[in-house]
Amino acid sequence: MKYFLFTLILGALIVSRSGAQETVRRSMPFSTDGKWSLSFQGGANIWINDLNTRRISPGGDIVLKYGFSRRFSFGVMLGYDRLIGIQNLSDPYANPPSTIATEYMSLGMRSADLVVWYNYPVTLDFRPYVYLGVGGAAYLRQDRSGNYVPDRKYKLNSTIHIPAGFGFEIPTSQNVSLSIDIGARFMDDYTDHWKGNEDLLETNRPGLMDWYPTGRLGFNFYFGSKDDEDEDRDGL
Repeated sequence: MKYFLFTLILGALIVSRSGAQETVRRSMPFSTDGKWSLSFQGGANIWINDLNTRRISPGGDIVLKYGFSRRFSFGVMLGYDRLIGIQNLSDPYANPPSTIATEYMSLGMRSADLVVWYNYPVTLDFRPYVYLGVGGAAYLRQDRSGNYVPDRKYKLNSTIHIPAGFGFEIPTSQNVSLSIDIGARFMDDYTDHWKGNEDLLETNRPGLMDWYPTGRLGFNFYFGSKDDEDEDRDGL
């Protein structure tokens, strides 16, 4: 009986100590300071342009970044987005350029951006952030049949590409987090082969930027830590 009580008390102490250590570990701020991270994100876009009908389409990013302080990170964002727009020619107000003879247009856009993230002070459960970057993108315009727009000739187009947004990370461990990201990508006004929403072809005045809002879910994997970082406060 004594051995049983001793074993029970010893087991309770071990469980209690483990629980206390886990509580301390969970209460540690989720820091990106001095860490590299590799992120994979996927979700949906809506291409906002001079065409008169919107469609939801897929997209995703791969991000490599480094946390050079507790607040700021810097890195590279590589993206692929499938953007889809439709021009309803039966609309009495539709007046597309004569070079747009198709009702359906899609872009296969590949982008590369340099991005800065600002990480807000953390809570126990999630880490908010905002980001802003600049870069470029290359794309092909195609119709529903896969023909190149506007003249069926292969042409790789380019545009400025400005990513911006906000989101938050939910740590699942000291090295992995789940991210939820809401953003926007801004481009020039010619991705739809239609500048300024006027039938003056390439000589017309510029209009507003074409752009697309994004919604992303992803996972972030962190590597390395600062030499003075004791994540679990065990003194090691």
